[in-house]
Amino acid sequence: MAEGVRSIIPSAYMGHIGVYYDLATDSVIEFMVTMPNRIHDRPVLVIDPFIDSGITACAAIDIILEYGVLPENIHFLTLIISKQGYNKLNANSSSAGVTFYATRIDGHSDDEIWFDDFDNMNERLYRTTNKPRRPQS
Repeated sequence: MAEGVRSIIPSAYMGHIGVYYDLATDSVIEFMVTMPNRIHDRPVLVIDPFIDSGITACAAIDIILEYGVLPENIHFLTLIISKQGYNKLNANSSSAGVTFYATRIDGHSDDEIWFDDFDNMNERLYRTTNKPRRPQS
């Protein structure tokens, strides 16, 4: 998704936030953050293909806020967001003022629910699979 945005806005500065949620410790682990200089002076577009629990999305917003970016300058773009993630972001005080764009709120209507069948979501989105590789003989 970042490459698509870069093709539309080639002069945009790009940073990266690497976080994941560790179930064993019930905490967000930050493993990489690189940001352009003077990010606080710019609109920031956060891109995440899909948001499940919303925990790491909230963490990403908190990291950007630490750089002095105003919430109204943060725009979060995602393809699919689960109902749980949607509710988490709405309840998170750090998300107040952040603009969110999503093509789909999963389970919002009676149509197909993608997050309930997470193992097959990569196949539907990217035509790839999560199935384990065959052992080498």
